[in-house]
Amino acid sequence: MSPDQLSTYLFSNSALAAMGNFLDRSTLFAFDIDGTLAPIVSDPGAIGIPDTVQKEIAILGKRAQVAVITGRARSDALQHLSIAPHYLIGNHGAEGLPGWESRTQEFVLTVKGWQDQLAELLPAENRRGIFIENKGLTISIHYRHA
Repeated sequence: MSPDQLSTYLFSNSALAAMGNFLDRSTLFAFDIDGTLAPIVSDPGAIGIPDTVQKEIAILGKRAQVAVITGRARSDALQHLSIAPHYLIGNHGAEGLPGWESRTQEFVLTVKGWQDQLAELLPAENRRGIFIENKGLTISIHYRHA
């Protein structure tokens, strides 16, 4: 089901009426960006969250709590969101949870160590189709093109 089809179904009059039976301001809806709000694409920087999806999420946010939980850095996620979710959790949970700022330096040092190890174990010339992305507080290994 495409994001537009999901948006049409999830936010249809009958679906909204059904949600109204249990929906209140304390209800939490959580969404990922890649593969949920936006289609998976070969280049992570080329994603686009359809305007229709963003508008519907904004409408939902007026009736319930909305969280976006993503593997992307929060700063990256914000570049793709035209809405302001109640909660934005980035870097696979390393950003956005209470107290995360106090661990930033620890995460940066850990990621630097991982990056150094990966460079030694898998030199750039041997990565054919593998992209190692340092997200600051986490590291991702993209292998869609391998």
